[in-house]
This record gives sequence, structure tokens and C-alpha cells, in this order.
Amino acid sequence: GPFMIALNQLERSAGDDAVILEQIETLKPLAELGAPTLEKLRQSFPIMAQDAVAAATDDHSGSVLDATWANIKKMIPIRRVDAAGEESLEGRLVLAENALAQDDLDGAVAALEGVEGDHAKAAVRDWLSAAEHRQTLNAAIATLSAHAIGLLTGAEGSQ
Repeated sequence: GPFMIALNQLERSAGDDAVILEQIETLKPLAELGAPTLEKLRQSFPIMAQDAVAAATDDHSGSVLDATWANIKKMIPIRRVDAAGEESLEGRLVLAENALAQDDLDGAVAALEGVEGDHAKAAVRDWLSAAEHRQTLNAAIATLSAHAIGLLTGAEGSQ
């Protein structure tokens, strides 16, 4: 959820600490809306994946037979789950879903960043954006935590 109040409190206590100030600037665009948890991303993934498969049928141009097959697939979207390792949309969706099951958000995002086709890209865009917001938040938390531990232990060059 939103964390503007917490970010404002952190900013007031940051002083001139460059690491903290840098992370505050990184987090400001996310503070009003927050970022979804990994579990929420995991829960919303199947719906996004089905939408992407259905939307991908509009990315094909070809023969009348191809168009007919695309329309049939749109009416009854079927997502292959045996396509791991393929460079296809289905393969990327399987890789992303498997990565999410292993709590590997970076792997899921990397798999979806290579999606081809305007309609398929549009179908994954919102989910991918939310996942990237979670990545930004996770990275900032990790940096701030490591920096705070460094300050508390007196470690040199903590970040």
C-alpha cells in the first residue's frame, strides 16, 4: 500500500546521508500507490497470462486459415504449460510463472520483458509494471537495510 508518511519520516531523519537521500528519490514515484506484494503478483499472474495468450492472436497476420485459427483461439484461450524454454509467448509465460513459484521476481520480469507482438506486450504491460515497482521497492529496502546495518556496526563503505 501507500507509504508516503513513512517516506516523509525517513526524509526528515535522513540528514545529509547520500545513500538514504538517493533511495528516497528512487521511492518517491511509488509512495502514493505502493507496490503489490509478491503474493499478489503471483495471484494476478494467471489472469494476465490468459489475457496475453488471447491478445497474442491479434498479433498474427497471415492467411485466412491463420486468421480463422486465431479467432478460434480467442474464443477458447488455451495456454500451453509445457512450453518452458521456448522463445514463444507461452514459453515466456511458463518461465515467468515458474520463477514466481520460486520467489524469483527478477526471473519472472526478465522472462516477460522479451514478449513480442504489440497486443501481447500490451496485455502484460500492467502486470510487468507492477512487478517492476516491487523490484524497485525491494532493491531500495535492501540498500537501506544494508546501509543501516553498516551505520550501526561502524562498517566502512556500507551501502
